[in-house]
Amino acid sequence: MRRAIVSRPIGKHLKMHLSAINERLILALESSRQIAFDWHIPDDKLFFSSEPTGGFTDSLLERQKTWHSSALPAIIHNDDKENFRRHLHDVLKGAAGTDSSIYKAELRLRDAQRAWRWVSISGKVVARDRNGRAIRMVGTFSDIDERKQSERKISRLRDLYATLSQTNQAIVRIGDRDALFREICRIAVEHGRFHLAWIGLIDHSNRQVVSVAAYGKGFDMLQRIAIPIDETTPGRSGVISTAIRENRPNICNDLYSSPKLNHCPEVPDQAGFQSLASFPFCIGGEPLGALNLYSAEKDFFDEQLIELLQEMALDISFAIENYEREAQRKAIEAALVDSERFKSAILTAALDCIISINHKGEIISFNEAAERTFGYRREQVLGKKLVDTVVPKEWRERHQQGVERFLATGKGTMLNRRIELTAMRSDGTIFPVELAVVPLSIANKPVFTAFIRDISELKQSQAILKDSAMRYRQLVELSPEAIFVYRKGKLALLNQAGGRLLGAADTTQLLGRSIFDFIHPDHHALFQEKALTEPMALPATPFIEQIWLRTDGSRFNAEIAATHLMYNDEPAIQVVVRDITERKRTESLQLGQNRILNMVATGVALPEILMEIARFVESQSDHGLCSIMQLNSDGSALTDRIAPSLPHTYLARLGDSEVRPDNCSCGTAVYRAQPVIVTDIATDPLWTSRRDLALAHGLRACTSWPIFGKNKKILGTFALYFMEPAAPSARDLQLFSICTNLAGIAIEGRASEEKIRYLAHYDGLTSLPNRFLFKEYLDLALRNAKRHGKKFAVFFLDLDKFKEINDTLGHDAGDQVLREIAKRLRNCLRHTDKIARMGGDEFYILIEELSDGRYAADVAQKLLDAALRPVRVGDRDCQLSVSIGISIFPDDGGDELTLLKNADSAMYRAKDRGKNAYEFFSPHLEYGVEKLDMFKQQLMAHLKDGETTYYS
Repeated sequence: MRRAIVSRPIGKHLKMHLSAINERLILALESSRQIAFDWHIPDDKLFFSSEPTGGFTDSLLERQKTWHSSALPAIIHNDDKENFRRHLHDVLKGAAGTDSSIYKAELRLRDAQRAWRWVSISGKVVARDRNGRAIRMVGTFSDIDERKQSERKISRLRDLYATLSQTNQAIVRIGDRDALFREICRIAVEHGRFHLAWIGLIDHSNRQVVSVAAYGKGFDMLQRIAIPIDETTPGRSGVISTAIRENRPNICNDLYSSPKLNHCPEVPDQAGFQSLASFPFCIGGEPLGALNLYSAEKDFFDEQLIELLQEMALDISFAIENYEREAQRKAIEAALVDSERFKSAILTAALDCIISINHKGEIISFNEAAERTFGYRREQVLGKKLVDTVVPKEWRERHQQGVERFLATGKGTMLNRRIELTAMRSDGTIFPVELAVVPLSIANKPVFTAFIRDISELKQSQAILKDSAMRYRQLVELSPEAIFVYRKGKLALLNQAGGRLLGAADTTQLLGRSIFDFIHPDHHALFQEKALTEPMALPATPFIEQIWLRTDGSRFNAEIAATHLMYNDEPAIQVVVRDITERKRTESLQLGQNRILNMVATGVALPEILMEIARFVESQSDHGLCSIMQLNSDGSALTDRIAPSLPHTYLARLGDSEVRPDNCSCGTAVYRAQPVIVTDIATDPLWTSRRDLALAHGLRACTSWPIFGKNKKILGTFALYFMEPAAPSARDLQLFSICTNLAGIAIEGRASEEKIRYLAHYDGLTSLPNRFLFKEYLDLALRNAKRHGKKFAVFFLDLDKFKEINDTLGHDAGDQVLREIAKRLRNCLRHTDKIARMGGDEFYILIEELSDGRYAADVAQKLLDAALRPVRVGDRDCQLSVSIGISIFPDDGGDELTLLKNADSAMYRAKDRGKNAYEFFSPHLEYGVEKLDMFKQQLMAHLKDGETTYYS
C-alpha cells in the first residue's frame, strides 16, 4: 500500500487531488529504482514509501514498513560503515564545514543474489528542535549497482591492459625464465588487481603441479601444496589440474558453491578467495605449466577478461619457447667447440689399448691404455715395427702374412672382427687379449687401428665361474626353499623342494617346460612385468603374491621373488617360490572377522550380518552349505533361518525346527546344549522325520553347533550341510568356533539395541510413543504436508481430575487408570494416526490426511466420550474426563513449536470452559485501529507558504 500524506487536512477535494499526485510520485520513484524514506530520529523509526521492489527486494529491507536505523549497519559492507557513520553524524549534528541539512553517500548493502549491491542514499534534515538537533530526515535510496558494476568492469579492463603491457615489456627485458615468472606474478597483483598470482610447472615424475613463482595474499601456502594432474577421484578434479590436463583455460567464479572443490589443495582455507582462473602455457604444443589467478570477488572473470588473460598466457608460451631456442643454440655452439677436444680425450682416456700402424707395419699412435698394458712409453715405440714390439714370436709370421695379403687383395681374415689371441709385454710376459683391427685409408695409404683389451682377469673369472656354477647347483639342491632357474623360455634347473611344491616326484620331468605352465593365466602379465623385464643390473624383485598351479592342475597361493643371474654363461632368472596358502587363509579369516565385527559395530541389520557370516563360512569351508537359525523367545523352536545356498524348495518345506531330543541336528543340538555331528543322514536316527526331504535335495550330512550368549544362554544354532557323507574337517571346526562367537555377539548385541531403542522411544507405562518419537512423527508430517499441500491436526489432551485419583487411591491405581485411558484413546484413532504420552496425564495426538476441521471435531468427540466412561479400579469406579486443544496446519502454525504451543493454548481454553470439552485454536489481532492511525500521522508532510511538499 502506498501513502502520501500532506502536512494538514485542507478539504476533501484537495485530499483526493494530493493522493493522486502522491500515487504518481511513488510510481515515478519505483520506475527510477528508488525508494523514499522518512526517518523519525528521536524514536528511531524509519518509514518507507512502499514495499522494496526490483534490486532492493533481496538487499535492502524485509517486507515490512517500519525499521529502526540501528538495523541498517548490519547489512552495510564493512569497508563502507565508517564513512557512513561519520558523514551521517556530521549532518545530524550540523557540523561546521558541511551542508548542515544534506546527506549523500554511496555504499554497498548485503544482497541475497550477488552478495553486495551498490546503493546511493540522498537525505535532507527537514526538522530540528530548538537546540538544533535533527529530529527528522527524509530522502531516497537509489539502486546504482549497474553503474558501479560498469565502472568496475571498465577499471578492471584498463588495469589488465596495463598488465599486458607490463608483461610484454618484462618478456623483452628479462632473459631468465624464473625471474620472468616472478615479475609476471608481481605485475598481475600490482597492476591487474588480482589478490594472488602464481605460476606452477609440471613435475612429470610425480604427475604434479608445483609452484615456482608467486606474489600476493597467501602465497606462502603454495610452498606446502602439490596439485595432482591426474583425476584420481571422478567428479572432484580441481580447476588447475583440469586446465593443464585438458590444455585449455578453466574458470571458477564461485569457489565455495562448487562441492567438487571442497578440500582441494588449490583452494586454501581461510584465504577468502571467491574466484579462480587457470591459464595453461605450452612449449611445442604440450602444456608446461599454468598461470593461476585468484580474486576475493565472486564472478570476477568475465569473457573480455578471460580473452585478455589468454593472450597473456600465449605471450608467456612465446617467451618460454624463445628461452628454449636460445639455450639449444648455445649448447650446439659449445658442442662444436668441444668436439675436437672430445675426440682427443676419448683416444687418451679409453680403457682399451688403441694402436695404429701404417702400411709398413710401423706404430704411428699409442694411447695411454697401451702404455699401461704393454709397459712401453709412447716415444719408445713410435716408428718401430708392431710385430717386433707386442706380437709374440709364434704369431709374428702370421701377422706379416696378413698385412701382405691385405695390401695385395684388400681383404684380411682378422679385419673387422673380434678374436682372442695372445700378446707380449715389454718384459716378455705373454697374456691373453681380445683384438679387433679396423683398416682405414689416409692419403690413399692404408692405416690399421688395433683395439686391444687385456682379458687376463676375464679368463680367470670364467674359470672361477665354472667352479661356482657347480657349487651353485649344490646349494640350490640343498635349499629348503623351492628354487627354479628359468632360461631361454624354459626351466633349466629346479631343486627337490620345487618338485615337491609342484607335486612332481621326478624333477627331471619338468626340465624344459615353460614356467608359465605353473603360473595361473591371470598372473602371467604380472610375472613378466616384475621378473622378465627388469635389467640384469637391478637387485632381486621384492616378494609378490600370485596364484600358481601344481602338475595336477590344483591351485595354491604363492609368494615369489626373482633374481637375474648368469647360469652356464648365459643370462637366466632365478625364482624363489613359497607356498603361502595357509597364511592367506589365516589372513582371510581375520579380515572376515573384522568385516563382520564392523557390521555389528555400525548397526547393520541382524539378517544382513547373519547372511554375511553364512557366506563367509561357505567361502572358507570345503564344500559346506551353511544354515543359521535363532531360538524364539520361549525357547521352544528355531526360526528365522538364514541359508544362502540351501535349495529353496528344501527351505520352504522345512519350516521352523522344534527343540526336541530327536529332531535332526539343530533341534537336538539346542536340546542337548552341545554340538551334534551327523555324518550320514541316510542312517542316523535323529533325521528320521526329515530324512527323505534332505536326501531328495542331495543333502547327506549335517553338523550343528549351539550359538551361546552370555551366561551360556542359547541364542540359536549354526549348521553346516554336506552333499556327501562326511564329518567336519579341522578347518570346519575352526570356522565353527569363530563364527558361532560372531553370531552370538551379533544376535545378543541387536537384542540389547532393540531394548534400548524401545526404552528411548516408548513410554514404559502405557507402551505408547513418548515425546521424542512423537516429535519425529510431527516432523515427518510437516515435510509431507508442505510437499503435497495438505492439512493435519495436532491434539493436546490433559486428563481432568486425575490428581484426585492419585491422591485418594495411590499411584498404582493412577497407573492402572492411565493404561486404560491410553488404550481407549488409541482405539478411537485410525491406524495411520499417532498418539503419544508426554508424561503425567498429558497426551499428544497427530491426525494426518485431514480434509477439513469437521473430521478433527468428530475425532475429538470420540475421545471425550471414551475418556468419560468410568474406569474400574479394584471395587471402585473412577470417573474422569479430558480437555482437548486442537491446532491445524497450516492455519495455526507452520512449524512444530507453533503448532504444539497453539494446541496447548486451546486446551487451556477448553479447561476454562468447564473441562470435558475440546477447543480449536483462535488467534487474536495484535494490532488495533489506533496503531494504524498513529502510523498514518507519522507520515504527514509539512505545508509551507501555501505550497504542499510530498514525501512518500
